[in-house]
Amino acid sequence: WEGCGVLRRTVPADVLLEAHARRLLRALDWDGVAHVGFFTDARTGRTGYMEVNGRFWGSTQVSVDAGWDFPWWVYRWFVDGERPQVPPLRGGSETVWRYGDLQALVAYLRGGASPTPGSEPGTRGAIRDFVQGWFRGARSETFRWNDPGPGLLDARHMLDDAWRLA
Repeated sequence: WEGCGVLRRTVPADVLLEAHARRLLRALDWDGVAHVGFFTDARTGRTGYMEVNGRFWGSTQVSVDAGWDFPWWVYRWFVDGERPQVPPLRGGSETVWRYGDLQALVAYLRGGASPTPGSEPGTRGAIRDFVQGWFRGARSETFRWNDPGPGLLDARHMLDDAWRLA
């Protein structure tokens, strides 16, 4: 969605980037969980290294939606000593963090950077992009019917922010 930083999508691993990540972690003598981040400029095709974090993916929910349930695997490991049988990654799962979208919009309306990098949509365009984002196919990062608490907390923060902006 034109560069918005809160949309997360699973994609098949790039073989070259995976090889770079493995070499980097070996060189660091890394032990444990690692999230190696890269970014790719869609216009130029250039890819750069971003960071290594000692945690699971930036979005646990998008990994669960893609068939890699890290929290369940950790629980099974520590409770039963069971190593996960890792299935092939289901690409294409998407989540979006609505509160993050609102924070980016509010920051922009207060004079910050565009919430859509690479373009300057103007105030009306930024608001339009925010509203349209609610009607796309991505699932909410924080709201699930079987566990609504995190989503409701985000909704409360969103209302607080909207009230302060008004």
